Amino acid sequence: MTVEDAGFDGLVPVAEGPGGLRVWGVAEPPRSGLYGAPVEVNVLLEAGEEPERLDLSLLGEVVADVDRFVGAALGLVRRVLAAEPEVLGLTAEEAGRHLAGSDAELPLGAPQIDFHLDGWQLRFTEGALPVCDPYGAAVVFDGLRPVRFEDLRDAEPVEE
Repeated sequence: MTVEDAGFDGLVPVAEGPGGLRVWGVAEPPRSGLYGAPVEVNVLLEAGEEPERLDLSLLGEVVADVDRFVGAALGLVRRVLAAEPEVLGLTAEEAGRHLAGSDAELPLGAPQIDFHLDGWQLRFTEGALPVCDPYGAAVVFDGLRPVRFEDLRDAEPVEE
C-alpha cells in the first residue's frame, strides 16, 4: 500500500533529530471536533526506517476518524482516574471532581498522534493534571484499541 492509498494526502518531512531520527507529518492534519483544532500527526522513524514500512492502513484509519481515537484515549484516562488516581498525581477526592464531568471535560488538551514502526500513541501535550508536567501524558494503542496510560514525567528530553 502506498501513502496515498491509505486515505490521506501523504507524508511530508518535518524535521531531523539526533541519531538519525526523522520526523514526518501528514500533509493535512485531521481536525478534531472535540477540541475544535487540528491534531498534529507525527511519524517518527529511526535511521534506516522508511515510511512505507508503516501500517499505512492503520495510520489512514486513525487520520480519517481522529475523534474516535481521541475519545477512546479519554475513556482510558477516565478508567485510570477512577481506579488509580495516584497514577495521574491525584487524590481520590480530586479524581472524583474530574469524574463528575464527561470525558470531553477531562483537563487534557492539544492531542497529538505519534506513529512508530512498532506502534502508536495519542499524547495530550497539554493538561491540568499533575502527570502532564512537563511533557503531557500518553495513551498507547495496540492497533485500534487503547491499552495503557503512559506517564511521561520521567521521559528524557530529546537533545538536538
